[in-house]
Amino acid sequence: METQKEIYQALLDGKTLVNEVDGFTIKLRNDMLDANISFSKPEEWSIYDDTFEMKPAEWGISNDGRVCLAYSNVINNIQEFGMKYHTEELAEKARDEMREANILRYWASVIDPTWKADWDDTKQEKWFIEHGVSAGTYYTNYKYTLPILGTVYMSRKAAIKICEALNNKELSLD
Repeated sequence: METQKEIYQALLDGKTLVNEVDGFTIKLRNDMLDANISFSKPEEWSIYDDTFEMKPAEWGISNDGRVCLAYSNVINNIQEFGMKYHTEELAEKARDEMREANILRYWASVIDPTWKADWDDTKQEKWFIEHGVSAGTYYTNYKYTLPILGTVYMSRKAAIKICEALNNKELSLD
């Protein structure tokens, strides 16, 4: 936006604003605005588009892991299974995350095939692997309750072995 007046008008119009530098969003609540907020650099602010339309997705992941236009897929109910996306980039990201999770699930089942997470058992440790991006190393961690969606849980034995293999470059999630 170019002026503070445009910012205030957008807020009065019920728009949500986002600061393009730090990602901070703001919206009027009960016609009140925090007096400590400064719009001294209006060029850093834009209207945040939070509209969303439920439209059919066009990109899919084939059974061999290729990302392709969904109309070339013959798999029924592919979107409901979570393999259909609105852009090629989103489909590629999902494919890579699925591959990573599948590799972890596979090795966890090989190392400890009988282990199963029991979320009703608040004393059972449910182990998982974390990646320290800045250090470039993998770590083990665990939870007792409240699973995090998308996380692959395993036994302590499996987590330690997989973590060691990842850190020793004997195993790759790529």
